[in-house]
Amino acid sequence: HSANFIHHQFSENDPALLKMMQAVCDEFQPDVVVAVNLKVAYLVSKLRFDGKFWADLKGWAMSKAQIESHKLGDDRLVREFSKMEEAVLKQADAVSCVSESQKFATLGELALLRRLGGETFEKEFVYAIENALEDFEIDKIEKVISEVPRGPSMDNAWSAGTFEQVEEDGLRYFRGDSAFCGANVPSNAFVVLWMGGYSAWVDEETLFRGVEGAMAAIEEREGQDARRKIYFVSTGGISDGHDASNKTFLRFKELIDLSRFKDQFKFLGWVAVRHLPYIYQEADIGLNVDRICLETLTGARNRLCEMIKFKLPVVTTLGTEISYKLAGNGACKGIESGSADGVRDGILELFHNPARRKDYCDKGRKYFDERCSYNRVMKPFVKWIDETPVVERVDGGKGGAAGSARSAASKLSNFISRSANKKS
Repeated sequence: HSANFIHHQFSENDPALLKMMQAVCDEFQPDVVVAVNLKVAYLVSKLRFDGKFWADLKGWAMSKAQIESHKLGDDRLVREFSKMEEAVLKQADAVSCVSESQKFATLGELALLRRLGGETFEKEFVYAIENALEDFEIDKIEKVISEVPRGPSMDNAWSAGTFEQVEEDGLRYFRGDSAFCGANVPSNAFVVLWMGGYSAWVDEETLFRGVEGAMAAIEEREGQDARRKIYFVSTGGISDGHDASNKTFLRFKELIDLSRFKDQFKFLGWVAVRHLPYIYQEADIGLNVDRICLETLTGARNRLCEMIKFKLPVVTTLGTEISYKLAGNGACKGIESGSADGVRDGILELFHNPARRKDYCDKGRKYFDERCSYNRVMKPFVKWIDETPVVERVDGGKGGAAGSARSAASKLSNFISRSANKKS
């Protein structure tokens, strides 16, 4: 489908950014402009074009501004984000949110902007579109052939031995002496996996106390030489320009450095996307710990979708809509937010119960297959595109380079359907 796409790449730091975006709009004459995330939508709100404007505001910016301002002790972000949010909501013809709760928060903002009048009484233009995710080619674990030395056999005791070719599932990323990343996590360790960064809404205190508590419980029960210990393995870390997240991460590391279990916490840093399947394959359970705040109550969690996609049993605090949906379908271990004991007990329950881990794996993947496809979550967008009228041009022509919004909707719907049904 590459012939249907024209890709213009701009730098957000280019002083001529708006002029270049406007030039593209003038040349292309779009029937619809779709802007993904608040900053891009804010730029689009400044452009002049005749088509309709869909703003995808994934995550409520004001809730993010609130928690980050709390972390940093500075309300500058509240002023900055509210300016952008207001500009977008004044201009957008349709808005998508990541949850039903964000949808209602956005409707409240639109009411204050006097956009919920008689004209919009029977018109739906704010939609909840959950995070979507599917299986991709890059997710496959590649088979590799390695030569393993074999010693002399009983039949040929005087030989020097042979080499046998063995098929393995790709590289060993963090387990064993020859681990790719050098983390050297014991091969028999019970690995609790944290994927991604440490956003401002991560509850680092509860996360640490819960994981340390689980490690201590195993030591108390089986002694310091326990046959199988719990290891915490994390990707992510410091991110340029994300001061609140960095503060959360550094506080977490500070707590770990004071723990007698500090050697059982391993940090892999930011890893290549192609390595993620191997990391998921080597983990035993996934973990997500949020503090209760507006961002949690209105937001979503990509890591939860990714974990169930890779059939990893999950322990998560309850707060986000996705956490309640997974727990309600028996697809994860849901625990009370702010409870270190809950985190500890959730980890220990899955440590001791392989059958429960498999149950969460199977039900998590079932939820993913039934609820997370692009084909399902994008239906409101495809319907809106299909119902959007083609712009009548001054020169008598209809539509821009796409020709017809209805035709484009048909192509988009077919493309999404084929992608959803394609086996990877």
